[in-house]
Amino acid sequence: PLAKVLLGGDGGDELFLGYERYAAARALHAARESPVLRAAAGRMPLVGHPKSLASKLGRWCQAVAGRGYEDLVAVFPSWSAQRLFPEWVNVVGNEPPADPASAAAARDWELPGHFRSVLLRKIDHASMLAQVEFRAPFLAGPLADAALALPGSILTPRGRPKALLRSLVRTTIPGEGGAIARRRKSGFAIPLSDWFRRDFGGLGSAVADLLGSADP
Repeated sequence: PLAKVLLGGDGGDELFLGYERYAAARALHAARESPVLRAAAGRMPLVGHPKSLASKLGRWCQAVAGRGYEDLVAVFPSWSAQRLFPEWVNVVGNEPPADPASAAAARDWELPGHFRSVLLRKIDHASMLAQVEFRAPFLAGPLADAALALPGSILTPRGRPKALLRSLVRTTIPGEGGAIARRRKSGFAIPLSDWFRRDFGGLGSAVADLLGSADP
């Protein structure tokens, strides 16, 4: 490989509260305390592009009516899983864990499971496949411990995601630090739909064969 060691930003959003869903956790927790709000939220339709405000509001309302914060982080929320797999009796059989009541609590809710078992496993597998070493500076022990010890009011003053981290970048990186700190958050989702349509790596053919099988 051209590079032997890669540096990544894994942990930055978790430790410094950068995800939008963290900001929604407190309101979600409060709404689920009201049976009236839970009933009304279940009638909210999902409309628009997945990244649109209307779609995000609909997803939040479905979580209020469903399994709470667990539905916000799920690939298939409980209402969707039940429609897709009605024969899976146990798909929502267990009681969901208690909803986090703050951004920091939502972060702590995710770290042991989703972050460690899904996100870190993903980059671990990919880096081993590419035969490169991967390092996550944000997860260095002293830095991670310091971030976890800070309250949300310091990590996100006035509710601004990753405000403390942005401030550190602005003051410690000469030249481009200010521009980096002002940059909007940008996702990097895998373009699966395009790969399926172009049959990239045979993915489209594999899906077509599966869906056309006797027991898809």
